[in-house]
Amino acid sequence: MRVQGRITIGLPLVAVLISAGLALTGNLQRVDIETDIQRKFEMTGSLGELTTLMVDAETGMRGYQLTGRTEYLEPFTDASGELPAVLGRLETRAAAEPGEKPRTDKLARIAELRDLTSKQMTDLARQRDVVAAGGDTDGEIRQDLAYGKNLMDGIRSRVDQMRTGEREL
Repeated sequence: MRVQGRITIGLPLVAVLISAGLALTGNLQRVDIETDIQRKFEMTGSLGELTTLMVDAETGMRGYQLTGRTEYLEPFTDASGELPAVLGRLETRAAAEPGEKPRTDKLARIAELRDLTSKQMTDLARQRDVVAAGGDTDGEIRQDLAYGKNLMDGIRSRVDQMRTGEREL
């Protein structure tokens, strides 16, 4: 009777303990998945911010080149101030990525983006200074436009690759 009583009490107790362990594991996995999804949404949003800032900076500079009016420099100036923070957020989110390979891959892509955006912003600043000093010739403006287009195409391509990768996950 005693053995039978212990079995009768022990089996449900073991079942409850196993069930609690599985529930805890499931909840921890759910939290990890939700955190990962949130990080992907934030990364995609920051990539969108980066693209918007770069397009605004380029558009503002083109307006300044065409008109010589300083109010067109405002988007460029704003982008210059906001760009480091956006790139920093991207790096922070990539650094929080679980797994060594995904983390290093994302950080490498962000380093490429940082390099391209730096080149673009440096070129746009040079264009601003040339216009302020007396202007460009048509040939110089066309060269600036071609160089800037190539840089923006590279930025857009890398951003699109990263966005696609985030969305797939």
